[in-house]
Amino acid sequence: MITNDLKNYCLDSKTKALSWVRPVMIEKDAPECEVDELKSTTTTISSHNNGDNRFSSRYSARLLGEKLNNLNLGDTSSLGDYASGPQIDEGGHKILMKCIHGVSNSLVANTGLLNTMDSSCGDGDCGHTFAAGARGMYKMMSDGKLNGVFKLKKIMEILSETVEDSMGGTSGGIYSLLLTAISQEMGTETKPTATNETWARGLVRGMESIMRYGGAGPGSRTMLDPLHALCTFLDKESHNTDTVTLWQNAAKVVDKETKRTKNMEAKAGRAAYVRRENLIYPDPGAHAFFVALTAIVNVLVDSKKYFE
Repeated sequence: MITNDLKNYCLDSKTKALSWVRPVMIEKDAPECEVDELKSTTTTISSHNNGDNRFSSRYSARLLGEKLNNLNLGDTSSLGDYASGPQIDEGGHKILMKCIHGVSNSLVANTGLLNTMDSSCGDGDCGHTFAAGARGMYKMMSDGKLNGVFKLKKIMEILSETVEDSMGGTSGGIYSLLLTAISQEMGTETKPTATNETWARGLVRGMESIMRYGGAGPGSRTMLDPLHALCTFLDKESHNTDTVTLWQNAAKVVDKETKRTKNMEAKAGRAAYVRRENLIYPDPGAHAFFVALTAIVNVLVDSKKYFE
């Protein structure tokens, strides 16, 4: 990707936007990018605004999805493309809906805890941010946007849009990138159904795109730490165990890595500017990732007969 594109689309470039306190990447690592000209399209935010902080259209994660072509991450066809990739049946669709409900419910239930964890290293609004994303998911489902949609590529695109629009901010962009990359992997899969290996490859693509555009990496005390641990585990085990057991064990790996972030040196995010002795909790973003994965695994366990 050329330098100008990186400056224009980087999730965390230095900026003079009124609502921006400091870059999430450590300043020396952040590319220069002036956005005064974006004032007319950028929404200013407050710390507790129920997730209404959004990327300007120029920084949209959906636009970043188009840029993934430059990374050779696969197909980026239009949102209306139902033709490519695997699909799920009625039973799988019901399980997927339960997973989305479960993740949303768990994130809302953990709002207070995530805010507390974030209070020592950030704005104290991590819980509110993820709860806003959960409310967006509730609305998306109640509006019937997934009704009759069985292609996983399309489903992941809809989820990516919803997360970006409802959660907003850096977290919304990160998770939108993750879901966009998974969607692209689904679009390149030639098998009629998605395997554990397909999901594993999608997560790896998502991790790589987050690292490219977000500037952090494993060991930076972010959600990338449990995500990297998950990808490493799935790379080794995704074809060796049954689906439910695989993801149960994956959740244990993610739990362990999430707890490890408590003692990591923060190299990204506002935590990088906080005294290490004040970082008394695991990274809240990493914990939110663990909460979401645990909710998914609980649904898979309850639906074990489907996978037999």
